[in-house]
Amino acid sequence: MEQSINALFGSKTRVKLLNLFFNSPEEKFYVREISRIIDEQVNSVRR
Repeated sequence: MEQSINALFGSKTRVKLLNLFFNSPEEKFYVREISRIIDEQVNSVRR
């Protein structure tokens, strides 16, 4: 299941980002904060 979700959205980072944003729609984040929360590199989050 996880592989098909990654294939649909193109990367595991994108899936983690969407999960974070959909689960906290009212919250604002900084890029470095997001990278810490989802445990991904800053450059991956910026893309």
